[in-house]
Amino acid sequence: MHLKLFLAQGTVEATDTIDSGHVLFDRVLLSRKKEVIEEFLRGEEEASDALINYPNDFLQKLALSQLKEFGKLVLYRSVATVYLGEVCNELYHGYGLLLYRGEQMRFYEGYFQNNCKYGYGLEYIGGDIYVGKFVNNKPEDSNGLFFWANQDVYHGCFVNGMKHGQGKWQSGDEFYSGSWKYNKPEGEGFIRSALSEYKGDIKNGYKHGKGIELFNNGDRYEGHYSNGKPEGNGAYFWSNGSVYRGEFKNGLRFGYGVWQFGTEKYEGTYINDKRNGEGKYTWGGGSYYVGSFVEDLRHGFGEMHWDTESFYKGEWFEGSQNGEGEVWEGGKMVEKGYYENGKIKIPVTKEEGERRLLPLHTLNKKAISQVGQQSHSDRKRFNSFQPNKESVKLEKLKGQRTTNQLNRPALNEKREHIK
Repeated sequence: MHLKLFLAQGTVEATDTIDSGHVLFDRVLLSRKKEVIEEFLRGEEEASDALINYPNDFLQKLALSQLKEFGKLVLYRSVATVYLGEVCNELYHGYGLLLYRGEQMRFYEGYFQNNCKYGYGLEYIGGDIYVGKFVNNKPEDSNGLFFWANQDVYHGCFVNGMKHGQGKWQSGDEFYSGSWKYNKPEGEGFIRSALSEYKGDIKNGYKHGKGIELFNNGDRYEGHYSNGKPEGNGAYFWSNGSVYRGEFKNGLRFGYGVWQFGTEKYEGTYINDKRNGEGKYTWGGGSYYVGSFVEDLRHGFGEMHWDTESFYKGEWFEGSQNGEGEVWEGGKMVEKGYYENGKIKIPVTKEEGERRLLPLHTLNKKAISQVGQQSHSDRKRFNSFQPNKESVKLEKLKGQRTTNQLNRPALNEKREHIK
């Protein structure tokens, strides 16, 4: 049975939003009734424990006159409350209005059973409103409604006074539909915000487990989450066509992964969303670099191959040849020496060059150790690398096209420096 005073017949429709247009709730009548209740509490005379018949004119003003059809109408006054309604054996029983004295406006109108709110009713507490069934003074309904004073709204299951079971919640642009457990989203659900839509596993109110998130800018993430953000294995697809598949930590690419954009491709390790450690970067036309990276730049020991017969191997610093190295073409070493910013500065003899090149792998290991990665000899273990689970920030992945581009000198320009 619906409340006669506040609700007409009808329920909220099961859509992907909570449309207040479907809630047949008379807010105008509620507002008038609040004013009458405030006036009554301010002007009430001495309290009395006696049962009295309430004046009919005030009943009409409160819109409670239809209570007469349920039985004798009585008024109970106490220090904390005022009750106007039906009784049985001097207990609230049937339909009535319970007013609470105090600074905060609070009242309940609906059905009672043995002094308890029991059955269909409406409770108003400081601007928050619940409409639905009660059991032993607590909301318990598979189709209850809760309106917050800030205009948030929940429609769904209540158990023992808590949101529990299937339900929908909306606050401005934010919307959730799915399973609830003890007042928090948990289980499978759908989340929509001003930035994205997510469908997947929820735990303790956070995205947690496996899910898919679509961003308004066209990006997409598919994979695992922990405490609301990507964690573990996943794939991120940018709207410009680039894609990363691999490990995530703290919302960032972290561990082993493969990134690709058109003909460009990187395979290797990441730390905090940047290439750090051992990896291979391939460009179109067959050129590629394999070796050490630090903060997205070639740094340490590595080899730059321009084609199948020509390459440079040696030291790099912040994206350029810096240190000892050598150039090979057609199966022969054509240049060896010390390089600075991509240009050879000190050519050396073959014998001296071989001696100087001995410590290059040691430099490579040192560069990698500075960012906490494995050494060159540990590359075979990258596929089994699993980062620790921590909370992450997906927002840091958005618009990462700049970190997907290798900061490098032009290949033709580099070739001129080392021929």
